[in-house]
Amino acid sequence: MSLGIGPHWGIAFMGGVTSEVAPANSGGRRFTSFNPDWVVTYAWDNRYQLYGEVYGQSKIGPRLGNGFDADGGFQYLITPHFEIDAELGQRISGRLGGFDNYVGVGLGLEFPYD
Repeated sequence: MSLGIGPHWGIAFMGGVTSEVAPANSGGRRFTSFNPDWVVTYAWDNRYQLYGEVYGQSKIGPRLGNGFDADGGFQYLITPHFEIDAELGQRISGRLGGFDNYVGVGLGLEFPYD
């Protein structure tokens, strides 16, 4: 679900549910998790955007609690179907991903269908 707020701001929420099984050498137990993701964006131009995100899992393992991280970054739309981005991330709670903070760079491609 997403919502544009004025000409520059946007908010979005995504949620999922997963059912996973830990590896056999970790006991092989099954667990189910709710996985929310909240995003706020600010685009001052149709090619540049800042974003902030909080995401996580209600359970990160069979006998483990939740894990939540936050990140924020910059996206640049090179063409209508190709973007590059850079981000900084920080652990909020738990051990989702097993790190305390991170720096990331990436790209996104859209394959339009007509």
